[in-house]
Amino acid sequence: MDYAENTANKAYLSGTIAFPPVYSHELYGEGFYELHISVGRLSDQKDILPVTVSERLMEGRDFSAGCELAVLG
Repeated sequence: MDYAENTANKAYLSGTIAFPPVYSHELYGEGFYELHISVGRLSDQKDILPVTVSERLMEGRDFSAGCELAVLG
């Protein structure tokens, strides 16, 4: 295993899409969209976290408000 793989920070988010994706920007001809995920805490409060997604990863998937989404990165 590579050294960088052992020391890299990783996050796993699991929640519900709070707002549908909105076009954000284009980079090298690829479009990116921003959406917000509602993630529950143990205190029953919710955090709304922004996530930027490549249009390539969105193809064939449902990103409407209320859908469950898990992100690893």
